[in-house]
Amino acid sequence: MATQESTKRRKSFSEFDLLSALKHVGIREPLLWNLSVVPKEPSEFFRERLNRLEAFDTARSEGAKLLIVDAFFEEAMQPYKNKMRIFKEVTIHGESSGGLVDYVVTQRGMVPDIPYLCVSEAKKDDFDKGTAQCLVEMKAIAGLNIKDGKNIDVYGVVTNGRQWQFYRRDTSDVFYETTDFFASDPPRLLGILGIIFAACAENLDR
Repeated sequence: MATQESTKRRKSFSEFDLLSALKHVGIREPLLWNLSVVPKEPSEFFRERLNRLEAFDTARSEGAKLLIVDAFFEEAMQPYKNKMRIFKEVTIHGESSGGLVDYVVTQRGMVPDIPYLCVSEAKKDDFDKGTAQCLVEMKAIAGLNIKDGKNIDVYGVVTNGRQWQFYRRDTSDVFYETTDFFASDPPRLLGILGIIFAACAENLDR
């Protein structure tokens, strides 16, 4: 019964707006996350895939935008695919919030499991809403990791396929945010995705 009552008190990730999310994670705004990004040239397979995806209306169709997100994640994950896995539409239950997360990166396995390394929200051009959900999700999964004995940095991504923003929650509960990255510059976007996934892989060994 206690578990059922605590579940009822959880606020859904989707209920948070940006103001309530910032209050929930205990910050006024994320700090600027300055990264030295080395562009990574796409593989020929990836170039061809992007070319083929031009057959879809990726400007207006939300489903088609996800194809772009999937393509970039798939390309950047290749060096780590034997160690980590990307799961889509995963339900997370934190201590005080929970809900469905669009993408979760965890250690490789049949099902998503602790430690959770990175979460991503794909939103309809509403980056305030996407950021709100992402910050709260990062807070929730950091709590789950800590409860399991893993106090590690947690990463977040908010994207509509074309525009991308990246977040980090460090072990001192400080949040950071990058400037924008764009799918129109694949080498630079793949460069920062490579940094994120490399950091996630390193955290698995801690």
